Amino acid sequence: MKVLVYDYGGTFVKYSVMDENKKRYASGEVPAPTRTAEEFVAATKGIYDQFKDEIEGITISFPGFVDSETTLLSGGGAYSGIYINTLLKDAFDPVFEGKPWLIENDGKCGALAESWGGALDGADNGIVIILGTGVAGGLVQKSALYKGKHYTAGELSFTTLDWNLDWANSAQCKMTASALVARIGLCVGHDVSKKGFYQSLVDAGVWKKGPVHPDYEGVEIDGLKAFEIIKSGYPAAVEIYNEFCKNVAAMIINLGSVYDPEVFAIGGGISRQDMLIPDIIKAVEKFKKDSMLYGLLPTGRIERCVYQGDANQYGAMYNYLTKFNPELVK
Repeated sequence: MKVLVYDYGGTFVKYSVMDENKKRYASGEVPAPTRTAEEFVAATKGIYDQFKDEIEGITISFPGFVDSETTLLSGGGAYSGIYINTLLKDAFDPVFEGKPWLIENDGKCGALAESWGGALDGADNGIVIILGTGVAGGLVQKSALYKGKHYTAGELSFTTLDWNLDWANSAQCKMTASALVARIGLCVGHDVSKKGFYQSLVDAGVWKKGPVHPDYEGVEIDGLKAFEIIKSGYPAAVEIYNEFCKNVAAMIINLGSVYDPEVFAIGGGISRQDMLIPDIIKAVEKFKKDSMLYGLLPTGRIERCVYQGDANQYGAMYNYLTKFNPELVK
């Protein structure tokens, strides 16, 4: 069987046609439709029309608060407060031409993927932390998701390390890959990326722009370039990176004290950097060494997600199988 998988992110919509054996027959990406609901419908239909004659169903990974039963979205940008099934009905009528489909939060899809032969495979319980445009997460108990009363369990972007500066010290500004890249760019003299999003931190003096680095003047600072700067030993970049790892470690300790998971799986494109997981583990161990209180707590093992940047797609597929074809789950 073949299923069309959508993964809506802050920058791209990634998609693939996948079967129950995790084989991908086609894949690609288009710019994320982040401005209007009409853009969302057009992007969704454009991808669907390419594969509609070869697929049996559709499964979607989506950011924000997702009620997987009613399809109501909240905290999802331009289409927040909209029922996806209603939004798509006018474009497809009936939705996806009557093919079975479902939608789930991206962090929860990432967690499901790691339960399907990934870092959480065989674990009684675990937590997945996806460091991307936001900090997505998922709580897993015996391969099943814990979603919470309002479907917001695992929305780690909204946690904060200091309520005195709730926005500046939120996980969204302290622990996302996008914030790390923005700060690295800023430290070598670039203007902050995502101006409408992080610019307020620059305006308030929380984030400070450094002198122009001659090696990076006019050079786009993406994730790979940011880690190139960190690895070069540039002091400001190293300081920002160390703070980033410390903040991720703090969240791991906080989550561990509440949930006591067997495994923490760290994902997102940034997790492809081989230095990241060992550096996060070092930061956790330093917390525990420096504090008798933290030292009393056991910590689940910390691993890199097996599926990394494709976790949401594999998790969405696993979600589809468990709902519509559980006999095919291997």
